[in-house]
Amino acid sequence: MINVGVIGAGAIVRRGHLPALKDLPEVEVKAIADLNEDLVKNIAGEFQISNYFSDPLKIIEDPSIDLIDICTPSGTHCELIKHAAQQGKNIMVEKPLTTTIEDALEIYHTVVKAGVKLNVVQNWRYFPVVFQVKERIDKGYLGKIVGMQGAALTNFPAGWTRNKWLYHEGAALFDFAPHLIDLMLWLNGSDVKTVYALGGDITGGDMGFVNHTQIIMEFASGATATAIISWVTECFTFTVDVYGTGGNVALDVRNAHYYEMHGVQTPLDDIRKAAGKTIRVAKDVLNKNYFKGALLYFKPLIKDFIESIKENKEEPVPVRHGVMVTAVLCGAMESLKTKKHIELNFMS
Repeated sequence: MINVGVIGAGAIVRRGHLPALKDLPEVEVKAIADLNEDLVKNIAGEFQISNYFSDPLKIIEDPSIDLIDICTPSGTHCELIKHAAQQGKNIMVEKPLTTTIEDALEIYHTVVKAGVKLNVVQNWRYFPVVFQVKERIDKGYLGKIVGMQGAALTNFPAGWTRNKWLYHEGAALFDFAPHLIDLMLWLNGSDVKTVYALGGDITGGDMGFVNHTQIIMEFASGATATAIISWVTECFTFTVDVYGTGGNVALDVRNAHYYEMHGVQTPLDDIRKAAGKTIRVAKDVLNKNYFKGALLYFKPLIKDFIESIKENKEEPVPVRHGVMVTAVLCGAMESLKTKKHIELNFMS
């Protein structure tokens, strides 16, 4: 049995983490903490958690707890992770790992030194269709990857949470973008060498935070990629197109569909592509999974992390990968400010 302590009682905990944790027979949620005493009391009652606190250290320092699940604002992750690692706890942390490269590297060295496991919660990569595309790439069906195009477009997070901590300087860049950057790095299987970003505040400074940007990345493998991130396009899109020397893949993560292309495409191919996507979405709508979206995939991610702890193997989304994602986001932020290409040599 893995005893878990949850830190944070916001929307992502109530809708994602706790339903998944409570549905895993090998897990017991022993305690939950949040600075908001009324909120944490209510959440503890809703999910039948016997111990709740306003001080997260009471969970981190509890010797009966094996795994700390950190679901607090990103800027608070570093100190909580460091304290948990120094207490010998394994750690699960919401994306992004943190919001500065300095904190990310400090987390990396602390976790490695402590010999504990850390997994970043990147549940969007757990759509089964993503694993299918990853398998096709790894088996060489697309040849050598030469380019990628990704889009993470959503509305302002007010529909998800009333909390205002997301509206910091980086804003949209550190909200939905971590899922896209994680996916692009994982599919390509290579670190990013340089980053250049365009855009920022589409209002010209009236909002005062990043709400629309495009990131251009150069991978160590030689491949290039672009990623567009937005809060202002009034739509929801999460897609990645992968281009290789042997073929291409159009991956629509939100609609759980991909289409692989080789050679010249004809109108018949377009019809087949559209029909396949329509059937796929219709099935998910009928079984009601479509409306749950990525919330369905907290459970398999957490289950895989627990298995990695028990079998002492690499985590699904290890700390080094989390550092790389953070580096891309921070590099993009720096590029927006300086209008320069940013080299990512942080791990050298």
